[in-house]
Amino acid sequence: MMFLFQYYRGLAVPRLKPVFIAVMLLVGGWSLAQVLATIFSCNPINAAWDLTVKGSCPDPLRQFYINAAGNIITDIIVFLLPITILSRLNLVRAQKLALIGIFSLGFL
Repeated sequence: MMFLFQYYRGLAVPRLKPVFIAVMLLVGGWSLAQVLATIFSCNPINAAWDLTVKGSCPDPLRQFYINAAGNIITDIIVFLLPITILSRLNLVRAQKLALIGIFSLGFL
């Protein structure tokens, strides 16, 4: 979300501001959905954090993989947003590649 807020304020492309807001909503919604799914997936609910309570919970490994896949997808989306803008700048090719390289460090 921090990167998205910086893109919204720092990259002065008015027609992309709705895209940044949409991606913010997507990332925030995905995060909230994963938190709620983790909390409310067990029956009874307190079986998620209290091991003394007998209850049923879904397979945590499957939930981990679903969460990881969604996080990877949203990370790639956030990574590609500034690259598309930077590739259209009117700069010398070397400067453009250096700038894209600096932004790409954030992906690490």
